[in-house]
Amino acid sequence: MNEEILRKAADELAAVRERNLREQQRRFEECRRLNSRFFDISAENCELAAAMVRVALSGNTDNLPPLKDRSLALRAEQEKLLKALGKPENWLDAIFSCPVCKDTGITDGKRCGCVQKLIAEINTKTLNARSPMKLHTFEEFDLSYYDDKPDPKLGESPRARMTQIYNKLRGYAANFSPASRSLLLWGQPGLGKTHLALSVASVVLSRGFSVAYIPANDLFSQLDRERFSNDEENETLKTALNCDLLILDDLGTEYLNAFIQSQLYTIVNDRLLARKPTIISTNLEPGELDERYPRRLVSRVMGEYADFLLTGKDVRIIKKYK
Repeated sequence: MNEEILRKAADELAAVRERNLREQQRRFEECRRLNSRFFDISAENCELAAAMVRVALSGNTDNLPPLKDRSLALRAEQEKLLKALGKPENWLDAIFSCPVCKDTGITDGKRCGCVQKLIAEINTKTLNARSPMKLHTFEEFDLSYYDDKPDPKLGESPRARMTQIYNKLRGYAANFSPASRSLLLWGQPGLGKTHLALSVASVVLSRGFSVAYIPANDLFSQLDRERFSNDEENETLKTALNCDLLILDDLGTEYLNAFIQSQLYTIVNDRLLARKPTIISTNLEPGELDERYPRRLVSRVMGEYADFLLTGKDVRIIKKYK
């Protein structure tokens, strides 16, 4: 496990406990201002708790029942007072964001699911920190850079083709769900594949889904580093497999070996089996994918993904000389 990620998770868990404690204290002060009897009940409860500890340590448990009865009576009185104030009976109870581990992070001697989720969120943010996600939106995508003259090979103009793709991707983002189909965006460099993929990501993120944007070269370099570390838990792979939407950008730029081929197939195949959408962008044509990657991988992508061929002239070059 990455120590930095563990530290951030521990800090966040401590912050959660602190926020909940402050809220519990705020509620108590609010009730105490309205009725001083709440303070008396709290003070007596503290005395009862100390008395119970002393009795338990002495071994003379015969004195415990009266103390417990008094504690229950105080609880009943407090609930009655809370009800009179229009508050729930448990309004002054300890507050826990995770009812399973009570914000300790541990349950049954193991890391609680809430911590696992927190680690995944932190790791996703770490991976996304490498992307310009906030800088790309559908509104900024300018279709005027694409030629509106019909292309005989396409049977339509590049602008018409790109307008269709733009509208479909915008609809995909607006209606995204875990059941959405995976997408393959392919075409020559500079046609807006990354821009459109990140525009989808921005919308999907704003709707509360987890998104991991990872350039292919960065992903597989990180997986390679983790393979040779002492870390038994591959958090990068877990994030790639478990996020709601994975964007694998610029496939084909990574250094390829047997390990990376295996990891790529695992990601593609496992996410398809789990019905978790993936968006892959690449400059490679289907034939080039077939030459570079194992047939079983290409078959999964070309057979299961909805593919979009982006067309036109390199927009980056057009912008440079405009």
